[in-house]
Amino acid sequence: MIGKMAYENFITDMTQWREFIDKYPESMINDDGVYEAIFVTTKNADDGVLVVADGEEFPKWCAYWPGR
Repeated sequence: MIGKMAYENFITDMTQWREFIDKYPESMINDDGVYEAIFVTTKNADDGVLVVADGEEFPKWCAYWPGR
C-alpha cells in the first residue's frame, strides 16, 4: 500500500523506477513456475494494479484489478 500521490504518479507513468517495486527479488517466479505479483493500491481502496517486475524496477507486466 502506498500513498495516494505516489499511486497517482505510478499509474500515470509506469516506466519510472519505483522503490516499492525495486525491493522484490530478481525473479518473481515461484518454485512451481508460477508468476507472483505485487498488488499496488492505496489506503481504503478496493482497486489497484497487479505488477510483475521480474528483475526490473518498473512493471514488466501489469493489470488493473477492479476490486470488489
